Amino acid sequence: MQKIKIAIIDNGVDEVALGNKISGKVYVNEKKECVYDEADMSKVSFAHGTICAAIIQKYLTNSEIYSIRLLNENGSGLIEHLKPALDWCVEKGIYLVNLSLGTTHYRDKSLIRKLVNHYVSKGMCIVAATSNSGYESYPASFSNIIGVATHSPFFSDPLKKLFLGINMLGESEHTLKLYGVASVTQKSNSYAAPFVTAYIGMLLMKQGFQNITKLYNMFPKKKETMITISEKVEPDWICCAVIKANIKKSKADYYFDVVGIEDINRADTLIIDNLSDLELAIQYRKNVVYIGSEKIKEKLDDCFCWCPSKRVQFINRCTGSEQELDIPIIVCEVSDKIDVAFLLTEFKKHFAEREYNIYTAGLEPEHVLYGLEYVPEQCLSKVKMVKEFIYWQTFYMQSDGVLFCISEGKYSLIEPLFNDIDVIVRIDKINNIYLAEIQIEDIAVSKISDCEVDKNFVENITNCLVRILTEEEDG
Repeated sequence: MQKIKIAIIDNGVDEVALGNKISGKVYVNEKKECVYDEADMSKVSFAHGTICAAIIQKYLTNSEIYSIRLLNENGSGLIEHLKPALDWCVEKGIYLVNLSLGTTHYRDKSLIRKLVNHYVSKGMCIVAATSNSGYESYPASFSNIIGVATHSPFFSDPLKKLFLGINMLGESEHTLKLYGVASVTQKSNSYAAPFVTAYIGMLLMKQGFQNITKLYNMFPKKKETMITISEKVEPDWICCAVIKANIKKSKADYYFDVVGIEDINRADTLIIDNLSDLELAIQYRKNVVYIGSEKIKEKLDDCFCWCPSKRVQFINRCTGSEQELDIPIIVCEVSDKIDVAFLLTEFKKHFAEREYNIYTAGLEPEHVLYGLEYVPEQCLSKVKMVKEFIYWQTFYMQSDGVLFCISEGKYSLIEPLFNDIDVIVRIDKINNIYLAEIQIEDIAVSKISDCEVDKNFVENITNCLVRILTEEEDG
């Protein structure tokens, strides 16, 4: 029987402990090259990659294991080494990858998203362990990655699985024989991931692999050893898109590449605001992001599909239990002359440069195309549900604060969401000059003006906000 190739990107595999030779082993060097791995793995105190390999071989004997050593003995590595590792997989024709690793740091998110989106769009299937900390981790939380956690009460809550992007729960306690000695692995997401990888490998050997959404449809809804949770779909999978939607012009960059309709074959996603364009997406087998106001009635099983109603459904899953944010809240009220997407992306960037992870959100569905958060205006009347949604999003993202942007005149709609708004920023264009008035308890404490809303204008506002909020903490 033909074997399936599986790459384990980890801290290396000890063939002696495993009791057999593997099909290939490399490590990523300082030049970001994959070269033959001659390391003596018996000297590695923590055989993390070896255990992952043993789990896969235990449950999938018809597998070819390839080891890519990316982590050091302490279990840490460089994000930029992930690209050459995945390039090597493509070069060797390996399209099933086990990653029992990841990061919870917000500044790594966009880089890893761009990276994995490229390879998944080319047909790679990546299985990644969710962080044992219970915080959102990358790449496991992304929609196009099979995020895995272990069976445990800690990960049993359905809402938690949605927020963390957990697609499957798997067994992590396995009886293995390493160096001829039998032992049971500890309960850990790291050891649930290779179990799921082996299971997926069996599916792919039987039915082949076309795309990740078809793979989801192969999973049984319930099994003794794993449960499928594939409801969470965030529009974070896009590598390259064709935009056939009337989106408000912005100076902000999309988080993905864009091509014209004439190059639709290069794209993995079609962004539309007219449901008649669904036929085009079906014809070319493209994922869909619909930012219109109607409901999509067609069931698109063979692709990712996101629309505002999916965010509404997510919020409706919240129980409405009382949750109060204990992080700074900034509300930015702007006139219709302001480029909101640019404003939010610049705020997010400038706060990040100062080591603050700010939850930046607005009321427009197209904000998701810039990697921003979106809260549907139609949900604002469900105060308790929206409060719980924002609370848990900021909790799992480990946010340091909230910056919510609204159009002029909509302040009363979001005021009930936050018991204590720390700062209000009102931005308007007056006589060709943009004026930002920063208020605390309805008292203007600072005014910033500029001839345009550019990076410097937003940076000056950010500096003022950081100063105000840190002074409050010190006080």
